[in-house]
Amino acid sequence: MVGRARRSHAAAKRDIHRRVRYTPDELALVEQASAAAGLEPGAFAASAAVAAAKARVLPRPPTAPRTGADVQALRAEVRELRRLLGLAGGNLNQIAARANATGEPVGDIAAALSFTRRVVARIDDWLMTRLREDRP
Repeated sequence: MVGRARRSHAAAKRDIHRRVRYTPDELALVEQASAAAGLEPGAFAASAAVAAAKARVLPRPPTAPRTGADVQALRAEVRELRRLLGLAGGNLNQIAARANATGEPVGDIAAALSFTRRVVARIDDWLMTRLREDRP
């Protein structure tokens, strides 16, 4: 294990010890990753644990890359917005189909248009918020 480094020194002394248990496959993976990072396996595990804890607990700086949890939350928001847009489009399509079949306006066109406008405004607000968050 010559040539591998320990973690950099911290302002506070690191005197708390924890034991970690691995399967043989997990240990081999940690050892491979720590060697690639140029760290001792214990230093690599501690560094990875602290980084994972910070990612879950501390707010993400606007310029930081998104985490898996961030991406899942964005996907859920997009799915909900697409669902609402689908409902709005379905309502407008039904009104148009009936109007074309009878030659006269049918249903509550004002309510359908109002709902569609609210959905579009919500999508616009959501997109603008995401664009502002991603600015450096």
